[in-house]
Amino acid sequence: MRVQINLLPGERKKKAAGAGFKLALPDFKAIFAQVKDPWLAAAAGIWIAVGALAAVTFLAQARELAQLEPEVTRLQTDKRRYDQRLAEMRRAQKLLDTLTTELGIIRDIDADRFTWAHILDQISKALPQYTWLTDLNGTTVQDTTDSTGRTRSVNVDVNGRTVDVQAYSTFLRQLAASPWLAAVTPVSVTAAVEANRPVSAFSINMRFRHADSAYVRFVPVFRSGGR
Repeated sequence: MRVQINLLPGERKKKAAGAGFKLALPDFKAIFAQVKDPWLAAAAGIWIAVGALAAVTFLAQARELAQLEPEVTRLQTDKRRYDQRLAEMRRAQKLLDTLTTELGIIRDIDADRFTWAHILDQISKALPQYTWLTDLNGTTVQDTTDSTGRTRSVNVDVNGRTVDVQAYSTFLRQLAASPWLAAVTPVSVTAAVEANRPVSAFSINMRFRHADSAYVRFVPVFRSGGR
């Protein structure tokens, strides 16, 4: 029988203590001690520092990106909602433009329908006593713009007779005061004979314009109940 005596009692315990998996960093001090070239050691140190900085930067950016992901998701949701609202606003604006164009056409037709009614009404209101008309004609022009934005107007030529020159001056003044007439201009005044009586023959030129809305009144043509 052989008896073996262990003269190093601490060796077996150290081996037992080191049993299992253990992760340990390399001994950089020992590595640098083995490197004799100082430039090589410096280069190795720089590379290690660069690697550590890159790792730290990557981790920081990854953490920042993870924090920004909820904000990005919220912004994407807001963008989709705003895009939908913008599309609805564009459709509404397109419809509004169409309705505005149609309403403008209707207003032009309706306004032009009463052009001569306004002209005759204003001339008859301005016509003084002992004065009468012999000729009235008008031409439509396209080169003017009034307060309503319309580009059409009517040039009106008025020819008449009067037995009183003062009445002719009153007629001019009252025509010029009309909100529906503009550029009232006397063209000529000549002596004439009407029914064996001396009279003054005159010619006046004026332009019809749409009056401001303050001068326009709407009244019903027909009321229910016979009233």
